[in-house]
Amino acid sequence: MSMQAPLWALEESVEDALVAYLKASGPAELRYSPAYTADTYQCPCVVVACESSENPVDLAQYSGHRQLTVEVVIGVEAVPEVQDGAEVRSPRERARALRGAVIDLLARDDLPAELNAVQSPGVRFSMAQLEQAARSVQEGVFQTNLTLTVIAHPQEVTSG
Repeated sequence: MSMQAPLWALEESVEDALVAYLKASGPAELRYSPAYTADTYQCPCVVVACESSENPVDLAQYSGHRQLTVEVVIGVEAVPEVQDGAEVRSPRERARALRGAVIDLLARDDLPAELNAVQSPGVRFSMAQLEQAARSVQEGVFQTNLTLTVIAHPQEVTSG
């Protein structure tokens, strides 16, 4: 039996595709998770949240194709990396390295093709670009919020 994925589930499909892409290519040290789950986030982590969506063109009628604003939040505890009792990297160096690895994966001209190559169910991308980065410290965690703009298209999901 074949069924169409609900068009209103596109946000979750986008989050899942980004998590799958980052998990497959990003540092193994990070824990990757979509937002809006019952998971407890443990640092170091990456959380992907689809914050808003709209029609790609102001005058377009709803077709399921959406322009979405996606937040990718990187959280790294402000503690040094220690091996055999000796500090290997300061908290700042550790956060910089992990943040840099994630940004390298997202700041790519071929990001839509890379996301489509993951073959995450229910979504295909025609545009994806990193727009903004903001850093802060929240309760002892170095936090980087990366904002992406994507244009995503729902795809049929087949279930047997």
